[in-house]
Amino acid sequence: MRYFIFIVISLSLASFFAGCKKLQLTSATAEGAHTFSCMVEGTVFRPDRSGWFGGPPLNAYVTTEGLSIHAFKSGVSNSPGERITIFVSNARSAGTYSLNAGGSYAIYELNYSGAPYYRTNGNYGGSITLTRFDTSAQIYSGTFHFSGQDSTNAKVIHVKNGRFDIKKQ
Repeated sequence: MRYFIFIVISLSLASFFAGCKKLQLTSATAEGAHTFSCMVEGTVFRPDRSGWFGGPPLNAYVTTEGLSIHAFKSGVSNSPGERITIFVSNARSAGTYSLNAGGSYAIYELNYSGAPYYRTNGNYGGSITLTRFDTSAQIYSGTFHFSGQDSTNAKVIHVKNGRFDIKKQ
């Protein structure tokens, strides 16, 4: 009888844990799959909520100044959420760009209300590699990583294994 109870409990637990899916990074593609993910301090970040004024959770656009990427993630416990912004100054083609020089930068915001606000700077930077920069099809793909510092308390965060494949919507 004890053996039977042990088997039932073991199968129940195995079934429960098999149903728990861990959030994973998206695949690195360059076809306009409209994906974005990275690791922020060891936790997966994937956009999943509307941005400013009900806009899309993920967007990229090119202006005369460069390429802007915005990704928004839902918060927990009624917090407003998180945002990653990457701006690549003068981006006009595929290639690798520094995220702490020439006006290019990356920002991670917790609660995207201005604080905490972790930004690349002269001491902490990163890079972005644009593997596809297609203004005709409006598809922008690549990889990135950066470290950002909070200017109010000097805390540093690390964003790693970033990848994106965005089709402008």
